[in-house]
Amino acid sequence: MAIEKFLEENEDPSSGKTTFYKDVNVKRVLLCLHGLQTSATHDLTEFKKYFDEVNLNPNWEVVLVDLYKFGDKKTYGTKNVVRAAEKVTEEYLNKGYVVYVLAYSFSASIGARLCVLHPEIEKLVLVSPTIYVLRTGLMKGYIKLFIKHLKFNHKYKKKLKKKKNMAKIVKSSSKGFPKLIATVTGTVWGNRKYCKFLQNKVFVSVGKEDELCIPSTFTYISKKSKSSVSLSKIYPSQNHTMIYNRDTGLEAYKDILYFLFHIAKNAEDADIE
Repeated sequence: MAIEKFLEENEDPSSGKTTFYKDVNVKRVLLCLHGLQTSATHDLTEFKKYFDEVNLNPNWEVVLVDLYKFGDKKTYGTKNVVRAAEKVTEEYLNKGYVVYVLAYSFSASIGARLCVLHPEIEKLVLVSPTIYVLRTGLMKGYIKLFIKHLKFNHKYKKKLKKKKNMAKIVKSSSKGFPKLIATVTGTVWGNRKYCKFLQNKVFVSVGKEDELCIPSTFTYISKKSKSSVSLSKIYPSQNHTMIYNRDTGLEAYKDILYFLFHIAKNAEDADIE
């Protein structure tokens, strides 16, 4: 189903809940949760840049939420990453904002948790949601990534010794990597159940070549969450990391912003509210 058709059928102007009027200064925020982030750069950085370029409403915001600080083991742990997401969510809800959530990869379960515990969150976007660990290559992929880190450490060990600060950062991040993997898998396992109790509007965005988001994911979210209104779209030739940059994620960027803020994707959509 096209995004426009979905909105036409499910956005009831008489409800007053998700109607968009250009002359009403309602503050709205989209909280973006990252996936397995292995640098200081947020996974949704490019998406936020695009939003800042096309958004013309000063009352709308996109906030990049850091669930943990890569390399800092003290910030790892399922409870810590969930708490980080809840803290920012409650902050904006208490300010009176209309809150939306975008969750990428493993944070899909956190996004679902936020929406269930805070039903006032109107819309949820799940990008390349990973809610299965054993049925997909998730664990295998994480192990490969860890081995890659170890090889990098060994290869550049001597060079890094000359740059003490860099050596310290790399050593810290590598030592904490097993805990980070445990955090991610524990978060998925512990919070996936919330996907069954969603009651808001949900848009699932995934690349056709995504090996970590299998068909069962759609079934789990759409059929078990009977109270939610779900829409999904598959992007040809795209994989799990399509959201990282504009070259691969532009179509998804446009669909997401149209779903959430009704930002027109092109000239002919300009009059759709």
